[in-house]
Amino acid sequence: MADFEVEHHLNSVTTLFSDERGKGVVYPNMQFLTLADRCGLIPPELPCTKHVAPFPNLISLKLDILYPFGDDVLFRGNSATLQLMEVTPDPVFLTTLNSYKVFDEGKYKKLRHLCLTEMVNEYIDTTAPAPLMTKFLSNLAGSVQTMDLEISVEAKDLVAMVAADRQAFRDLQILKARSTHLSLFDILCLLKGLPSLVRLDCSVADMGPELDHVAPEDLPDYVVSNYSDIGKHFQTWRADFSRGSNYSRVTVYAMLLGVVCPKFTKVESPHTSVMGYCEDISKALRSSAFS
Repeated sequence: MADFEVEHHLNSVTTLFSDERGKGVVYPNMQFLTLADRCGLIPPELPCTKHVAPFPNLISLKLDILYPFGDDVLFRGNSATLQLMEVTPDPVFLTTLNSYKVFDEGKYKKLRHLCLTEMVNEYIDTTAPAPLMTKFLSNLAGSVQTMDLEISVEAKDLVAMVAADRQAFRDLQILKARSTHLSLFDILCLLKGLPSLVRLDCSVADMGPELDHVAPEDLPDYVVSNYSDIGKHFQTWRADFSRGSNYSRVTVYAMLLGVVCPKFTKVESPHTSVMGYCEDISKALRSSAFS
């Protein structure tokens, strides 16, 4: 069995791990596991399992539910094989697995894709405190190339996390933080801390108070003076913006980023209404003297 998806009620999930005699079950050939529960509830007491490593060769783990166990059962024995993880990092999940040292730094050397989802649950708080989230991401990020943050992350927390441990994020190539509103200053700080970044997805905020004191005509020189050593691999910015003032803002940001990012030639948006604008900006980047 190489692929399996569970969509039953969470109370029945534990039957995966033991046979009718209560003996632990191992799935040595399973590589892809998805746990889903359409009602979105969790049992009042999280079940624990026997000390068996049921998925020793797991490559992909997707949890479309809040973590339904009181121990580390899904993560036993597969730190050397797991390449993709999609989870909701609620406080119970992080606290439980931290107690088992699941996410100690350097354990998941093959993890390339990390997706953090957000799940609304009326019974528990699913928002993890920033320090707990920062430790979790920093410990996992060492080999991650794509990080998809489908959760609410404050710009200041994201920037601070990267600045606090640049070594941890050295290999990150794609950062998707669509719900996070980043100022131009935030983007410059992220590029400074993410030397391998190729693509950034985010929402658009203002210039940032750190740049408000700089006269518009002085911004190119200011950016070059302070950020000339960043963005050597940066190519694509997927900006979530609409028509109006945001278009002018995105144009200015893109041109300023182009001054210090020699490979930056493409602006995209998830909104079809501004695709033409994005192409115009991209053409300007490709034809500019500094690209």
